[in-house]
Amino acid sequence: MLRQLTKTLNKSEDLKKNKNIISDIVRDEWNRLDDDFELLDIDTKAEKVSFTSVRNEEPRSLQIIMRTDEISLDDDNDVKSEVTIPAGPTTFWQRVAAIFKAIRDFIVGLLK
Repeated sequence: MLRQLTKTLNKSEDLKKNKNIISDIVRDEWNRLDDDFELLDIDTKAEKVSFTSVRNEEPRSLQIIMRTDEISLDDDNDVKSEVTIPAGPTTFWQRVAAIFKAIRDFIVGLLK
């Protein structure tokens, strides 16, 4: 038991040493990147430049618009909802029972 304890303590010391080594590497790399790219040196009072033209006045706000493809249903409309939502208001216990019923149905589906 004492041998195991000694091994464990030695491993924890090694882990602490490795953690310190990794922390130092990360800190040094962060400082190097900050020196190279000046990531944290932001001048909030600097004049803002328009992205579209230098002749535009200083922008007061920035708006970014992303365009994506439209979401559409596949031609196969055979997709059926596995969860049935009862019409009208339900009580807390009815919702809990529905959860357990859905879990049971899922397990039965796996076993088939």
